[in-house]
Amino acid sequence: FQYKYAKHRIDKLDVDNFYCKYTTIGRDMLDDKFECVINKTRLYLKGSGYVYKMTTNVHHLPRTEFKEEGSKMGQEKMKKMFKVVEEYLIANPGTYP
Repeated sequence: FQYKYAKHRIDKLDVDNFYCKYTTIGRDMLDDKFECVINKTRLYLKGSGYVYKMTTNVHHLPRTEFKEEGSKMGQEKMKKMFKVVEEYLIANPGTYP
């Protein structure tokens, strides 16, 4: 899948606890099957690093069927995106405090 844009709305941001809840509302990414995708992300301190946890809730439009393979592809895309960001931050430690 190649998307031209993704539009997000920040629903909750807790900088002190490394928590963010945001909703993907962009129509290009969601096409005609999804109303929205709600993501909750959080970083937990573990040893000398962090553990990243993400929960995603997909809200389908009425009369659309859920397909497991589409969900798995979305999960893989998110993992790849996270890996790219992680590699960049590791290679550029001064980028983020």
